[in-house]
Amino acid sequence: MPGGSFKTSIIGYVIISLDLLKLIGDAIKEQGMPTDLNGWIVFAAGLATGVGLILAKDYNVSNSSHPAAPTIVSNVVAAAPNPAASREAKPEP
Repeated sequence: MPGGSFKTSIIGYVIISLDLLKLIGDAIKEQGMPTDLNGWIVFAAGLATGVGLILAKDYNVSNSSHPAAPTIVSNVVAAAPNPAASREAKPEP
């Protein structure tokens, strides 16, 4: 699939398919292709919408102009207390 997201690509293919089915249905019903400008505008708009959705690259995209790299979270183990510091704190007998 050309686009980044399979969801928008599938929606684009569906829109183009429905647009072509409408054109074919109208051609059979009216015995020909659209004769007025409005019929062709509707067909071209559906075709352009479908192609735009197929080519959309909307997967893993942020709105930031400088997106930050994903941060990796790791478990940090607490450090053991310093034995030298604890000896200094205790008074000697």
